[in-house]
Amino acid sequence: MSPTARWTSAASAMQADVTQPWQRLSTQTPRGRIRRGGVRRYSLSLLDGAMVASVSAPRGAVVSLSYRGRTIAGPARRVHTTVCGDVPLTVTVKARGAGRYTLAVAAS
Repeated sequence: MSPTARWTSAASAMQADVTQPWQRLSTQTPRGRIRRGGVRRYSLSLLDGAMVASVSAPRGAVVSLSYRGRTIAGPARRVHTTVCGDVPLTVTVKARGAGRYTLAVAAS
């Protein structure tokens, strides 16, 4: 693809993002069991907007967000960040105690 064609394609994508922004709320709620001291990781790829992740689990469980191996939010019971572009994020759930957990991830 020529540099001009790439620029035209990128400009079209930017214009569409500005004139027709994504407006639906996207949610994911993985559930499972976690061992004492256990860790669960989920990979997400989200588009522009605000993102919130929270965990319902045994006492002491926390969630964190990382981008390319670097923690950008958390650890806490609830974390949030702003996403710009198609960003690959990793959501990590860590637990002190064993039990069931529900991870709620919402992006708008």
